[in-house]
Amino acid sequence: MNDSIFINIALDVALKKYIAYRNSNEKTINSFLVYVIYVLTYIYTEADILNPFITRNRGSKQIFESNLKRFGLSDYYVGKFYQDLSFYYEDKVKNNLNNTDFFNYLQEDLIEMFLTKYKALKLDIAELDNFKKLLISTSDNYIIKYYDSRVYSLKNKIEFKEVKHNLLDKKIYDSFDLSNEKLESLSEKDVDDINNKLLKHYKYSIIEPDLNNKLIKSINNSNKNTVLKKMTKIPKSVSFALIVIVLCIITVSAIALSLKIMGVI
Repeated sequence: MNDSIFINIALDVALKKYIAYRNSNEKTINSFLVYVIYVLTYIYTEADILNPFITRNRGSKQIFESNLKRFGLSDYYVGKFYQDLSFYYEDKVKNNLNNTDFFNYLQEDLIEMFLTKYKALKLDIAELDNFKKLLISTSDNYIIKYYDSRVYSLKNKIEFKEVKHNLLDKKIYDSFDLSNEKLESLSEKDVDDINNKLLKHYKYSIIEPDLNNKLIKSINNSNKNTVLKKMTKIPKSVSFALIVIVLCIITVSAIALSLKIMGVI
């Protein structure tokens, strides 16, 4: 194992702490970073999580991320997990702040990973209770309530049509001239990509309290043109369709011009 940082400093430190814990005689986990890695090994396997870190070669990052996405987790949630872990590390470990936001955000990330696996593998319903026992709740019992609501939605899911559940406040998209029609033409994955670029630029998590109002305020106080260039990269599928339309228009115009020259029209 070499000394280079693995993906980001927070993940690197967490993995090192977990390996130290695993190699010790300790039976109690006394670090939240160790807890995060422990739950990852529960959802996936210890080999999935540790081997890319231990080998640390050119393709290790891709292998690690591929392992996280094994059951269908999106790129968005992989990026969000990295971001939340980094923010937790900055707040709690480096600055010793007593901020529970990213404590909860990281557990929400782990819940997303587990439920993605649960749905993909059609696990026994008892596994939902087993995972719940791993969660650490604060005094307000927030994370347990969050998990119960996600499980309830999972058990009682009824879909009549495709609905994009990942849309932010309409004012946010209006600020960048993204109309409802444009958003409806994009897939949920494409909307996730736009949202992720917005959140990354303004340094918010998707589950930031009062996210929409904070984001609108940040947008109003920033250079929207800079963000727009990053945010509105047209997905390949939409880009191809636009190219086809433009070529058709050029072709029709050329034919019309030829006919006009010939005196047909």
